Amino acid sequence: MILICLATALNGFSQSKDEILDEWTKMSDSKIDNYKEFNNAKFGMFIHWGAYSTLGGIWKDKQIPGLGEWIMYHAQIPRSEYKEVCKRFNPVGFNAEEWVKLAKEAGMKYIVAMTKHHDGFSMYRSNVTDFNIYDYTPFKRDPIEELYQACRKYGIRLGLYYSHSIDWMDGGDAGAA
Repeated sequence: MILICLATALNGFSQSKDEILDEWTKMSDSKIDNYKEFNNAKFGMFIHWGAYSTLGGIWKDKQIPGLGEWIMYHAQIPRSEYKEVCKRFNPVGFNAEEWVKLAKEAGMKYIVAMTKHHDGFSMYRSNVTDFNIYDYTPFKRDPIEELYQACRKYGIRLGLYYSHSIDWMDGGDAGAA
């Protein structure tokens, strides 16, 4: 009897396949103009950099195979050691104005910037964590804010990429200690 009541209650609270499809279609349709604009833009820049750039794919004098931004995972760098790498991150050559101006001159219509990768390090000033470029490094600037301002100045669309599915500093590390 309990199972029948539970099954009936769960069925009453669940959505039908048609309702789910209708909601998905409504959500998807609301983005059609954005999809068209993005597809028409054709040419843009994806900026993918962070504290891992400091290592240049090398850990303890060994070239680590794979993508540079995955070095913490592939080299199994302990969190405490990786955090020391992050403290040294100081991209003094970064100049949002120059990067965006160059993109504009090349005919690009948009820029997408990586704000946080799987290493958990934020490339912007955060009110949620001090593990970010502004609070944790000697750089003391917010490159995402600078890119935003430069994109506004030059009329380039800015998209932001934020990895929320895996955070190696938050336990989603598949083995890194």
